[in-house]
Amino acid sequence: MALNKNNRIQKVIALGILVAVPLILLRGYNRLHTSHKNLSFKEVEFLTPEEAETSKHFVIVIAPTAKNEQVWERNLDSIFNQQYDNYRVVYLDEGSSNRLYERISNYISVRDGRGRVQLQKADPNTSLFERYCQVVRECRDDEVIVHCDGNDWFAHDKVLEKLNEAYSKEGVWLTYGQYLEYPSYKKSSETMIRRRLYTDNRFRRIPWMTAPLKTYYAKLFKQINLNEIYQDDGGIVTSDWQFMLPMVKMARCHIQYIPEVLYVHNINHD
Repeated sequence: MALNKNNRIQKVIALGILVAVPLILLRGYNRLHTSHKNLSFKEVEFLTPEEAETSKHFVIVIAPTAKNEQVWERNLDSIFNQQYDNYRVVYLDEGSSNRLYERISNYISVRDGRGRVQLQKADPNTSLFERYCQVVRECRDDEVIVHCDGNDWFAHDKVLEKLNEAYSKEGVWLTYGQYLEYPSYKKSSETMIRRRLYTDNRFRRIPWMTAPLKTYYAKLFKQINLNEIYQDDGGIVTSDWQFMLPMVKMARCHIQYIPEVLYVHNINHD
């Protein structure tokens, strides 16, 4: 009797395995198939092979806050000291005092021997995000935007070299990486995104969405539906994640994690 009962249990288990295995395989295939479909960018070639292989041109967009008076010089020096030459800078003033604006302008005139820096004075009739959008939309599609806060600075003089290495890989549209918190110099806890986050709609859980250092192709930003952003957020964009989220959704498996520390984030001025 006991033997027959054990045989029945074994048969039930075997039958369950026979039914479960195909279902698991089918689910895996569907997920892989979905992931493959999402690898394409609107079903067209994102950049030509020629654009993808050349040395990248970086546009460093500095979006300062009202509290950057103590660190603006350090911020700019970390850019001027870069060993990589193929870049330009757009510095978006956000209502600095006339005295501070003049100091920054004079400093740029002295340090910027090649005319790489464009200093834009604040416009009371235009929001910072609107000006940011205008800058990126005027960039070439193959230019890489480096999003930099005016309170922070690059960790060393080879940051742009490291970014160029990352974008030299085929299929990289957007990058993020490690940074240090100032003044503790504590290393961030950012890590590589798990693969399932690319295919499941869990992007808001990604911790680095509002963390530096964020870089992306200008073409990727240009695909954002700004009307949807304004509609979802009441017409006001106040955080980086609001425009990073749609780009991450589009880029998915084209996101590159850079494990090396490239950036110092000044938490005293958040």
